[in-house]
Parts: sequence; structure tokens; C-alpha cells
Amino acid sequence: MNSPSVVRIPQQDRARLTREAILSAATQLLGAEGAKSVTHRRVAELAGVSLASTTYHFRNKAELLSAAFDWLIEIYIANVRTRLRTSMGDDYTKKGLAELLIRVSRHTFRKKDDRHVICAWYEFMLEAARNPALQETANKWYSDTCDYYEDVLERCKSRNPREDARRLVDCMIGYEMSALAAGQEKYGARSLRQTYTRLVESMFDD
Repeated sequence: MNSPSVVRIPQQDRARLTREAILSAATQLLGAEGAKSVTHRRVAELAGVSLASTTYHFRNKAELLSAAFDWLIEIYIANVRTRLRTSMGDDYTKKGLAELLIRVSRHTFRKKDDRHVICAWYEFMLEAARNPALQETANKWYSDTCDYYEDVLERCKSRNPREDARRLVDCMIGYEMSALAAGQEKYGARSLRQTYTRLVESMFDD
């Protein structure tokens, strides 16, 4: 009787999977308990990897937090692009833009895990305010996010895409922070639609 074959994962893939497990665990801890909870030992326990693995991939806490935030940026932009295709398609109009913003914000609070991810974002921003070593990554996130929405606003032909993108991102940050603190019920689809419709209207001449 032949013994079952063992599927071997290439070393490069194993390293990538380990790294992603570490970043996911760091994000969960950051969102659930704050930056103080993110230690190599706790991350290793939650990720199900050895402590040596976490210190191999990330030499210190600042490096781990920065990498986790870069990972969150990639996920965020990918999710927004998916919602862009779903909600706007080729409809680069004021109404299409408002619907995109509503979809992005509503998705943010639809699941408990999503709330932890968003909490992790803002925990990182607060930590960056205290720790200059993280500010470069925080500035990169803000710049990349503004660049993305600037491209959308250019297609929609807003009055000043760059300035409007910054206003839009600032508004979304404030709205999400308030929603996290006050609870999802206060920020239903109707409230979001009214807010984003007015904001989008202010960006166009007609």
C-alpha cells in the first residue's frame, strides 16, 4: 500500500504565508486592544508561529506596526477599487461618486472584523502621532489615499480634484471615527447619503 504523498509548500511561499499571518495577528491586536498590546510574543501566539519567526521578519515593534499598516493600505485600496467597479462602472458622475462613498463607508461597519480593521487604522494613526518613526508610513497612507480619490474625481470632472480629494478623505476619516465611537445605528445609509451627496455637490460648479 502506497503512503499518501506529502504536498510540500515552497520555502518562499511558506515565508510569505508566515509573514501574512504575523501581519494579520498584529492588526487584530492593534484593533482590539491598542498599540500597547502588540508585542512579538503576543503576535506570535495569535498567529500560531514561533517567536523567532516574528523577530526574523520584524526586528522591532515599530517595524512590525509599519509593515502591518502597509498591509492594511493594500487591502483598503483593493477593496475600494472593487467597490468602484461595482458601484460606478463607467458612471463617473456626482451621483455615482456619492454611491461609491456610501458603499465604502457602509462596508466598513458591516462586520465585527471590519470594525477591528478600521480601529487598527486609527490606532496606528494615534501611535504615529506619538512616534515619529511611524509618521512616514502614516503620511504615505494619506497621500496614497488622496491620490486614489483624486484620480476618481478627475474622471468625474470635479472643480479641483486634488483639493477635493483631501476634503473627501478628511470627511471620511471624521465620519468613520464618529461612527466607531457612537455606533453603527447613528450612521445608516440615509444619513450617509445626505452627507456625501452634499459634500460631492460642493465639489462641482453646476
